[in-house]
Amino acid sequence: MIIHNSTESYTRPVVNIGVRQQSVRSSIWDIPGGSVLWKAIGRLAGGVCAATIAIHLMLGAYSSHLSEKVTAFEGQRHQLMDRNITLRATRAGMLTKQAVEAAAGKALSLYSPGKGQRFVYNRNKGWFDSL
Repeated sequence: MIIHNSTESYTRPVVNIGVRQQSVRSSIWDIPGGSVLWKAIGRLAGGVCAATIAIHLMLGAYSSHLSEKVTAFEGQRHQLMDRNITLRATRAGMLTKQAVEAAAGKALSLYSPGKGQRFVYNRNKGWFDSL
């Protein structure tokens, strides 16, 4: 007599009739087109997401670079506007009647006569004398 003296529980062998396999198969997603197609689609979607993120980062860096350039150009523009204002004020000062007379007197020795003065051309000397 053979006695099986085991401390483990004994389970009877079950015949595989397909009922359990059917229930397991229905719990898994049935993917149309096969898993190879969906893996390829997943890879493509991941690549598109990675490319989108890379493009977004590059555009963000480029926009910050442009913003720095615009700020620099605004500073230069401000300096040029200040210089333009200064030059216009200088020009306006130089175009006054007194400044023109002073510059003509200095460069060409031309002076306007005073109230009681008159200029007469002296032929012997070759220039005008005041009387």
